[in-house]
Amino acid sequence: MLNLEAQGPSEKRLVTKGLGFMAPVLSNLEGSDLERAAKVLAQAFFQDPIVCSILKKVEPNRRLAKLETMFQVTLGEKIPGRMELCLKDGAEVRSVALLYSPGSYPPPIFLEVSILSKGIFRAGFRGLARWLTWTSSVRRRHPREPHYYLEILGTHPAFQGKGFGSMLMEEVCSMAEKAGKICHLETSNPRNLSFYRAFGFETVASETILGVETWYLTRFVSKGVPQSPRKEILHKDPTVT
Repeated sequence: MLNLEAQGPSEKRLVTKGLGFMAPVLSNLEGSDLERAAKVLAQAFFQDPIVCSILKKVEPNRRLAKLETMFQVTLGEKIPGRMELCLKDGAEVRSVALLYSPGSYPPPIFLEVSILSKGIFRAGFRGLARWLTWTSSVRRRHPREPHYYLEILGTHPAFQGKGFGSMLMEEVCSMAEKAGKICHLETSNPRNLSFYRAFGFETVASETILGVETWYLTRFVSKGVPQSPRKEILHKDPTVT
């Protein structure tokens, strides 16, 4: 039987009792993980519909590098109330989530300006106007009541469908459930809808932004924390016989 077992104040590990298996570790993102985490998110969102629309004038071979730079800037900025969670398989980052606690989104304007200016300096202006259109549109759709906001959830494409994203989602849902707060997110990828619905999220609105359909989903209180169908992400410990 799989359980999430505490491994200190900021780290959890999936464990299988007595079977000699190792499993990925769920923890807060550390400074040494930033570069790897940015690469994971750039790969995860490379084909995302809204990203392709925002960066439609950027050649595909340059889009990946631009995304990686932008995620490095975003992850490198410490924002009060924002949790940077990651799932590590050994030393490798497989999945990343950015989750705002209730009342912490949007971040202070000076931090948004800092991220924006650093992004422009390192990645240029191309796509900026369309990105601002996107962010202003989704911001208007946030619930009025205090809520968790899952801004980003991404898994490296080579490891999608293997349970890594599910493990992060279970942690997000668990935090919201314990706090008695709703959780909100948006997605422009229709393939993600069934995934989020499996965790109790409901579509509350949709609209077309920059020519791309965008869905807004909310997970209301007292949904429980569903254990989603997933492949077990366990690895035999070579030191255990």
